[in-house]
Amino acid sequence: MLCIKCRKAELETKSAELEGEIQGETFSVNCPALVCPKCGYKTIGAGQVQTFMRLLADQFREKHGLLTSEEIKRMRREMGWSQSELAMKTGAGSASIKRWELGKIQDAAMDKLLRLFLDPEYARRHAKEMNETDRRLVWSQPYLQFSHGEDTRSSYKPLPPFYYNPDFAETC
Repeated sequence: MLCIKCRKAELETKSAELEGEIQGETFSVNCPALVCPKCGYKTIGAGQVQTFMRLLADQFREKHGLLTSEEIKRMRREMGWSQSELAMKTGAGSASIKRWELGKIQDAAMDKLLRLFLDPEYARRHAKEMNETDRRLVWSQPYLQFSHGEDTRSSYKPLPPFYYNPDFAETC
């Protein structure tokens, strides 16, 4: 294909630094591109658009602390799950899992859910935090008073001892 800028050379496929915008932020990525050897003009070929967009999305994800498409795919495979199995476990749709692995950016809430299922250390850490939060709530509220006058002292059994053990989360 002849360069549309200088019209003096054929565009060559090579790796090049290209800029793009994701959600109002500009990122620069190195990806396959069509480059003019005479004037340096760079563009993306039709077959390279998906790769370019995925790389931009992954730069955005890295900046904002979200799992990248490659991390989601790698972690899912390490767990031995298909996209459908991960979707079933998280409650997300199979199409969403596929889109995230291809470059669509998941929101922060879905990122946390993915991490709970895909990253055992993250899950353990958050289970421990939840256990500590629950324990503080239980100890700060000796019983619950319901609107119809019933309270937990007469109607509910005490929680099992492991519930109060902050180290219990580490055994999960």
